[in-house]
Amino acid sequence: MNPLKSVQWLNENKNNPKLIVLEASLKSTANETNAIMNQHIPNAMLFDISTVFSDTSNPLPNMVPSEAQFTAAARKLGIDSDSIIVVYDTIGVYSSPRAWWLFLTMNHATIFVLDGGLPEWIANGYATSATLKITNLQGDFIAKYQPALISNRFDILENLDTQTKTVIDARSPDRFAGITLDSRKEARSGHIPHSKNIFFEAVLNGTTLKSKAELASIFETVVAEDKPLIFTCGSGITACIDALAATVAGIENLSIYDGSWSEWGILPEVPVETKQ
Repeated sequence: MNPLKSVQWLNENKNNPKLIVLEASLKSTANETNAIMNQHIPNAMLFDISTVFSDTSNPLPNMVPSEAQFTAAARKLGIDSDSIIVVYDTIGVYSSPRAWWLFLTMNHATIFVLDGGLPEWIANGYATSATLKITNLQGDFIAKYQPALISNRFDILENLDTQTKTVIDARSPDRFAGITLDSRKEARSGHIPHSKNIFFEAVLNGTTLKSKAELASIFETVVAEDKPLIFTCGSGITACIDALAATVAGIENLSIYDGSWSEWGILPEVPVETKQ
């Protein structure tokens, strides 16, 4: 299934009663300063990744919530088990892939990312709303956690020895190589040994994803062997952009390292590389 929907498709299907439109928000990212303020896709509801749809009891940012937490939060948005969900963000393709991956992780397949997000919607001349929708409807969604879609530090440690999977890091080349200090003062610089770097911006063409052929070429260049892929980044957000790009390219057997560098970078007992 193609994980993307175009703004044209969304406009044509906006009156579908099963359609749910979500605006994925990250309140703690500098990228929010680039957001389009006070404009939203009509009838969109807020999907708050940082607080509502993350495990806030965990000191690490943006960790996957429990089934119970996700179920309750999704139901408050009026989401049903048969809802068709389109998620977008105000930057283009940035935080929306995280929401997409969370729904997949909670066993909801009819979840799509709006290619180009709000900028593409506006560029095509479609109407916007000054406010987000608030619903009183209670959905019947039931989350069922899919562990194969999430990796943890023990999986990464095991893979250092077995090398049965390829780890893809979505951070910038400078951060990957350890040239740029990590934004988290307590974290070391560098990357997970043996991992490969596909900077998330490399899979984008402005606010939209690159074509399927272009994305396939990017992954073929970096990933030489047909192994399962584990995506990582700073805090589990841009890793999902790469995972989305891989899915569009037709690659399967993917997972996200949920702790990402927020965890790996502060663990003194794990190895770190600082070369390209």
